[in-house]
Amino acid sequence: MCGLGVAKELIFTGRVVDAEEALRIGLVNGIHDPVLDKARETAALLASKSPIALRVMKELSNRALGGDHAANLDAEGDTFGELFSSDDAKEGMTAFVEKREPVFRGT
Repeated sequence: MCGLGVAKELIFTGRVVDAEEALRIGLVNGIHDPVLDKARETAALLASKSPIALRVMKELSNRALGGDHAANLDAEGDTFGELFSSDDAKEGMTAFVEKREPVFRGT
């Protein structure tokens, strides 16, 4: 996230950075105090999402970091059908229409 040059510098030198520098160079997304409250908030937000969609997004974003661009686009297209036909997708659309929070089951 911080760029290859910065990553190599930190890895090769073992230099320690403080929180402000870590934020400035993109090593961290934010600085929160207390950190545990932010972690719980993020965990609750993630827990409210479809487990299938989170799994697929994690796989695709990790895959996008390397490999063939055309193959990565094919993988995105293939998984779109999987996601769209899931019970979670149907629940999400139904909840939206009914103006309520969805209850995802990971299926």
